Amino acid sequence: MTFFRNIGTENGRAKILLYGPIATSEDQCVDSAAVVSELMRIGEQYSNIDIHINSMGGDVFAGMAIYNAIKTCKADINMYVDGMAASIAGVIALCGRPLYMSKYSRLMIHQVSGSGYGSSTDLRVVADMIDSLQKDIAEMLSARLGITAEEVAARYFDGADHWISATEAMGMKIIDGIVDGDDEDMTDGQYSNEEIYTRVYNRLENKAKNEKEMAFIEELKKRAAFANMATEQEMLAHIATLENKAAKADAQERTIIEMKNKLDEQQTAAHTAYLNQAKAEGKITEEQIPTYLNLMKSDEENVKKLIDGMKAKKTITAEEYLNSAGGQDDPMLRMTFNELDKANKLGEFQAKYPQKFEQMYREEFGLNK
Repeated sequence: MTFFRNIGTENGRAKILLYGPIATSEDQCVDSAAVVSELMRIGEQYSNIDIHINSMGGDVFAGMAIYNAIKTCKADINMYVDGMAASIAGVIALCGRPLYMSKYSRLMIHQVSGSGYGSSTDLRVVADMIDSLQKDIAEMLSARLGITAEEVAARYFDGADHWISATEAMGMKIIDGIVDGDDEDMTDGQYSNEEIYTRVYNRLENKAKNEKEMAFIEELKKRAAFANMATEQEMLAHIATLENKAAKADAQERTIIEMKNKLDEQQTAAHTAYLNQAKAEGKITEEQIPTYLNLMKSDEENVKKLIDGMKAKKTITAEEYLNSAGGQDDPMLRMTFNELDKANKLGEFQAKYPQKFEQMYREEFGLNK
């Protein structure tokens, strides 16, 4: 999670959240440059600023930059330790501004640590730098802790991590008060230091998530379909209903498309059979069939009137047509009367082959005897 910023105008106060490792980059860290520039900006706009901390520490130089920016800011600043203020984050918390701790939060102070690589001379340079930084931090903490810099170094820079609870800090008079956290069950001693840090960190994420969800719900309520819905459950139920209707509509649309395609196929087959018969009768040629086929798609009635009005060059019976190349393309001429009946094609067959239909009808019902 990156450095959080939340500027609000409620009660004329601004808020900065320092949640995460202290560093000089924006990659999942509290970016010192961003914090310092933000303090400079809002320090000119707001007279009151609240800074909330939940950090296990990090880069000493980045932390010192933040510390100095808070110290020199002209606005009235209140510091709050929401969960953890450890290492350089603890130094930032103890910068001299009024400081409040949540009842389950922790401060941690220890000596500066670092690493080096190279010759003994190189390592001595690193060690001297650490000693110098440690001396500066001791002086930074001495006023708040009420002891000298030498006493700070002797008491807290002994190689151990010194954890201070809110109650202990209040007893030492290094904080100005204890505030109740949002987690009523999170009391002193119940959680480890890491669990406190993670719990507070996640609480902020969950709060941000809930705020986004509430904003989304409020946006939904602006839509007419959700305007009269009071609860999230009602909205979810309505969304489920809409999804169900959409699924049905999609299925119906697919069915309509399939039926249309089948009808188109049947119509094309009927037109092809009609034109093949017209070709067999000598009314049109093979080359003309595609043209007439396209015309029949848009104006079947007039195309049939045109072709029916043509003089046939030869007469052909249904049996002759069946044996011709064109007739072999029409599957209806190979079907029995019952097969045509089951396929609901008797009407189409009668219209195309009236003599053949009459013959099959009389044979089916024994009228020729």
